[in-house]
Amino acid sequence: MAYFILTLFQKAAEEATSAEKAASAKEGARKRAARHFRIDEKVLGKIGELSSKRGDERTARTAHEPGEKFQELTSVEKQWLEEAIPRVILRLGEHAPSISLALISLGDLPRL
Repeated sequence: MAYFILTLFQKAAEEATSAEKAASAKEGARKRAARHFRIDEKVLGKIGELSSKRGDERTARTAHEPGEKFQELTSVEKQWLEEAIPRVILRLGEHAPSISLALISLGDLPRL
């Protein structure tokens, strides 16, 4: 679910900033989402890292190379995702072009 939310943010930012898209062609989807929704790139990066490269046979988003072992999330990492995902979902509802929002940073979330 965490990677789905990350993708949702990236797509929403892409749609909202389509007029700026040509000017920021070199800017990646995650960076654009971070800027558009005022979420530190490190937060979105950590969500991407923990939700795409980690897990077991049932929960990992990506397949591993033959012989490569799965790396499950630690309890601290699971807790971090459980707190980070609702916070960024809330930001989606808070966001409006005329409202100035405080940046969501790693400091706003539990320490990893």
